Amino acid sequence: MSQATIPRDDKCNGWYQLLDAPAPARRLNSRETAGWLVIGAGFAHWEGAEVAWRVLYDEVIFVIEGELEVTAAGETHRVTPGQMLWIPEGTELVYGGRALFGYALYPGN
Repeated sequence: MSQATIPRDDKCNGWYQLLDAPAPARRLNSRETAGWLVIGAGFAHWEGAEVAWRVLYDEVIFVIEGELEVTAAGETHRVTPGQMLWIPEGTELVYGGRALFGYALYPGN
């Protein structure tokens, strides 16, 4: 079995200059178990509908095209391409606008 590490200098940003040298890869010599972490993710295309909802999970929305409107606590947030919006569990809101967007949520069950 071979071992590899991610290169420290990826030539795509300056963050690598702030990092310590990477630690050598550890070899797994025993049986390890872990609990499951279930997340959900997907994409949606919104075309002007408005939907009232109480969020049952933590959610992150990122817009690819258009403008997604999320109204909560009397304030409307307009999310545009390149922006992300975190919505905590239990938030009562209204989704609206016209947008192609992606989302991730936890827990995803």
